[in-house]
Amino acid sequence: RSGEEGNPDMRSGKGTSFERLICSTLSDWWAPGRTDIFWRTPTSGARATSRGKKGKRTTNQHGDILATDPCGQPFLDLFTVECKKGYNSSSVSDLLDRSAGAAVQRWEGWLAKLSETSRQAGSWSWLLIARRDRREALAFLPLADASALIGPDAVTIRPRLLFHPNGNALPPVLGLPLRAFLAGVSPASVINLAKELEKEAS
Repeated sequence: RSGEEGNPDMRSGKGTSFERLICSTLSDWWAPGRTDIFWRTPTSGARATSRGKKGKRTTNQHGDILATDPCGQPFLDLFTVECKKGYNSSSVSDLLDRSAGAAVQRWEGWLAKLSETSRQAGSWSWLLIARRDRREALAFLPLADASALIGPDAVTIRPRLLFHPNGNALPPVLGLPLRAFLAGVSPASVINLAKELEKEAS
């Protein structure tokens, strides 16, 4: 998979296992007791990315996660999701303490790519789920979009990170434990916002 050549976890299949775990976690959050609503996108969206460069849309093929049950589609109408496992030598703090003239940092590249993938998918926003080894899974998304779903409390959740990616045009980003994101965002709020956006577009 592109961009993961230097990550031994991805080559050994741990990244695939992580994606399956996230799909199961999201499914149970969306409909308690269900583990089959979301699943891994074939080739992790590579086909959609290739077609997107040519200006073509590819339904339900962007990012790392798709909905195998139509009931989960509102979530993916809102978020294009990417999962990253491992990369223990990289940290989001690389965006804050990089020296002048430094190359594009790994996290910066991830966020920029995901923002573009979300645009190609036509989703409302994007969600990056990342976990280093022996650490808790974290969720990253644009701050304004987190506030729209969680409310003003989005910026008071602890622990959390607020940062503005350096060197590109991305908006301020909120980072928080995935469990906190799932506790703060209800499936009902996702469905309601997806319906509002659909009405606005019609």
